[in-house]
Amino acid sequence: MKKEHIKDIFEKYKNGETSLKDEQFLFENVSELDSSLANWITSKKENKKEIPENFNEKLWKSFEKKTQPKNRLVKRVLLVAASITLFFSLYIKNQQESTQTLWEKEALLIDAKSMFPETEQNTNLEIIFEDELITVYTKTK
Repeated sequence: MKKEHIKDIFEKYKNGETSLKDEQFLFENVSELDSSLANWITSKKENKKEIPENFNEKLWKSFEKKTQPKNRLVKRVLLVAASITLFFSLYIKNQQESTQTLWEKEALLIDAKSMFPETEQNTNLEIIFEDELITVYTKTK
């Protein structure tokens, strides 16, 4: 009965269906198995490698090392893009503030003309030079 139970556990072990308790039981009762099965289990025991204590730490550190350069590159690219966007938006804002619209220029011209007395405005003037930006007048007698 016990040999049959051990053989069942061995078959489960080969199929990967055993628990840790079943495997422990199987390794402890190797002597009751057939010689071929016993030889297989003893060779398995002898060739079993021990996992180092800090294996998980080393594994996680190696993962972190592989992922860090990509993260650094992405962060740097995002920082550069954000800086360029910020400077570009400030430049556009300053350009819009420094340029006057045609309506604003016309309002300033009307204010400037209103500062002169009307007698000077009604005198006969002749245009000497006219351009988009400036008009030069001369008085006629």
